[in-house]
Amino acid sequence: MSQRVVITILRALLPPNVDNERAAVLLRTQIGKNDKHIEWVAIRPDALCDENKLPFYKVHASPIRNAIFISDATSTINVASFMTELISNENI
Repeated sequence: MSQRVVITILRALLPPNVDNERAAVLLRTQIGKNDKHIEWVAIRPDALCDENKLPFYKVHASPIRNAIFISDATSTINVASFMTELISNENI
């Protein structure tokens, strides 16, 4: 419930948030998983931080906790590493 309240406030105060949500809906409903020309993924890290080396990270298909009130720091180097893996590793 707490996340819903915050998201509702964000939608009212931050128009780019609504645009991001609409883009995700378009990708999910109109392009879907079966378009042979477009592959897409949404990467939604928690609070971003900077690190000088690549620490271990886990990838989850969906949030595993309250992302607003119980977030965990994710290194920008981890996000970049995962995005590189998405591009170069067909199995991911």
